[in-house]
Amino acid sequence: MPLVRGQIIGYDATLMVFEFTMIDKAVTAVVECQISSVAMDQLAGGRKGTMPVEREAAIFAPAAGD
Repeated sequence: MPLVRGQIIGYDATLMVFEFTMIDKAVTAVVECQISSVAMDQLAGGRKGTMPVEREAAIFAPAAGD
């Protein structure tokens, strides 16, 4: 089931996770997702101390061709 971007829900400061959705290409299911701040730092090359707004902009920016 290939997934495409859904919607950004936001940042949960209590859990320290970003929440977002992914949608299967047939649009038959919406998958609720979370990624931790630590995991996002690792994806960004190990940078620590990045503000949630900066992480959101870096990770969820439209990909080329979107």
